[in-house]
Amino acid sequence: MSRPRPRTLVPRPALAALLCLTLLALRPAPHAFAADARTEAKQPAPVTLDAKSFPKLFKGLEWRSIGPANMGGRISDFAVVDSNPAQYYAATATGGLFKTRNQGTTWQAVFEKEAVASTGAVAVYQRKPELVWLGTGEANSRNSSAWGKGVYRSDDGGGSWTCMGLEATSTIGRILCDPNDSLTVYVAAVGKLWGPNSERGVYKTHDGGRTWSQVLKVDANTGCVDLAMDPRDPNRLYAAMYARRRTPWSFTGVAVTGGIFRTSDGGKSWTRCSAGLPRRVGRIGLSVYAKNPDVVYAVVESDEGGRLSDFEETSRAGGVFRSDDAGVHWKRISPFSPRSFYFSQIRVQPDDSTRIYLLGTDLYVSDDGGTTFRARGARAVHPDCHAMWVDPHNGKHLLLGTDGG
Repeated sequence: MSRPRPRTLVPRPALAALLCLTLLALRPAPHAFAADARTEAKQPAPVTLDAKSFPKLFKGLEWRSIGPANMGGRISDFAVVDSNPAQYYAATATGGLFKTRNQGTTWQAVFEKEAVASTGAVAVYQRKPELVWLGTGEANSRNSSAWGKGVYRSDDGGGSWTCMGLEATSTIGRILCDPNDSLTVYVAAVGKLWGPNSERGVYKTHDGGRTWSQVLKVDANTGCVDLAMDPRDPNRLYAAMYARRRTPWSFTGVAVTGGIFRTSDGGKSWTRCSAGLPRRVGRIGLSVYAKNPDVVYAVVESDEGGRLSDFEETSRAGGVFRSDDAGVHWKRISPFSPRSFYFSQIRVQPDDSTRIYLLGTDLYVSDDGGTTFRARGARAVHPDCHAMWVDPHNGKHLLLGTDGG
């Protein structure tokens, strides 16, 4: 049996030399590079345009918006000129303040030059609509919520702004103007979301914002998230006090320090409303019935009896409450309170106390005074409703602010 013949191996130096010779053989001839260069040289030179010819060249072109198609964050609040409802302001969570003069057909950004973009509340002095107040810092308690830098005032309808103080309040939930006095304004300061601060509660100015008095204070953890005024008596107000705290890993928003407080002397003294209300409360929304201001509605968050779920729409102790004696006594009329910490906004139609609106992921409507609610109160709108205005002279005219505009 013959033995197999060994394979012939090419030494490594010889193999490297062979590869180099192959590459040299494949290299293009010098005249090929010269031909390419001559081809490139024949390309036409760029055309030099005279700036004077630009208008003629671009006359037929028009600008069009290519985005972003949405505003900078959810709508926080509306302020409408009652004598001219086509003119109003929309405050956004992280996009500043917008103004329209034609019922929302076109908009103008009017708060772009300041040091803050997050806004929580806006108000117009109705006897002089050029006087506008803006509270910065979104009042919602999401982990993405931004903080503000105090209260601003404009005397020319948003054309220019002056910071009037309260920078340390961080977030503001509502601003109310005394309808008879342009110098008197109330501010609901929620305070910091991520820590304690003493600059929270209800503030009042008698001199157009030059000085402020903290007329209602509970503690460094409890602020004011909503204010409502009796249209018949501007010295009677209701304040929704709210204790909240967010950390990177948790959120708490119910305590015994919160609740509904009322004053009948313009904030000099306050009384906590307790009859008929749960003791442990979270976020609260308020609305006064304009036709009969003794009737007050509230949507109240509470964990008494335990929570039903993380995204609960009903509550064992909270829900919708009504007072028929200006806040002295309250009656629970419904357990419905959709995701209270994030919404808790309630509105009563000015001329019909049986029509109640609750804001949530949807717009919920009641036609029986708040006993029952139906969803789909507004068709084909973006979910998460955060702001609403009802025309005081026409209950069928509404504005709804959502995460989508």
